[in-house]
Amino acid sequence: MLYYADERRVVYGVAIGILMMETTIPFLPGDVGNATSYDFPVLYQTVKGLTTMRMFKKDQTAFEEFYAAAQMLRKQGVRSITGVCGYMLAFQDELAEKMDIPVFLSTLLQIPFILKTIGRSGKVGVLCANGESLTPEFLKIAGVLESDLDRVAVHGLEGNEHFREVIHDETGCLDSEKMAFAVVEGAGKLVRGKDGVKAILLECSDLPPYAAAVQKATGLPVFDFNSMIRYVHSVVLRKEFYGVM
Repeated sequence: MLYYADERRVVYGVAIGILMMETTIPFLPGDVGNATSYDFPVLYQTVKGLTTMRMFKKDQTAFEEFYAAAQMLRKQGVRSITGVCGYMLAFQDELAEKMDIPVFLSTLLQIPFILKTIGRSGKVGVLCANGESLTPEFLKIAGVLESDLDRVAVHGLEGNEHFREVIHDETGCLDSEKMAFAVVEGAGKLVRGKDGVKAILLECSDLPPYAAAVQKATGLPVFDFNSMIRYVHSVVLRKEFYGVM
């Protein structure tokens, strides 16, 4: 078999491309921004000028830089493109239309799937970085039906001082014990405050390091960016089965 070099590429064999923001946040193992979170290679590309605050505001003027970064990932051969902020959902439809590979920018895209798995009386509790920005109209972009909006319970973590310092103010210092407490406490408020919550979704890509702790505290299934990324990786890079009969 003959192989030919692609002059545009400097790496080969990476199926997942991840669009990053310009932030000053430590990325712990489990965080989407930490490459050791995966047992397969991923490729990162920073979107120039894209900050957390711009994403909370769903700043559409950032799309051209966003698209340029996605194209750079595509030129390196990735087979799908994801992001690191649930609010990147604002760019989902437009970017998916322009790219020739699957685009799954936001963990919020999992909500319709989760709702189908927990019965009509069940709710999904969304733990997010900014509750005010996660409006019903925004959830509709993720594919949540009007009739299902009351089955999505939202709790923002911006009220927790340490979370706000790390994620909103970007002080550059993260206390893992304080952050774990903030996330687990927030999940507890979701479960206790909303009857019928049968699954938890972590919107923010900085929350997966605490997914196991959330599950231990609530006993519920926990979805996040990593559950979505691993799923997409499994379908864009299928491998042959090996075994015996």
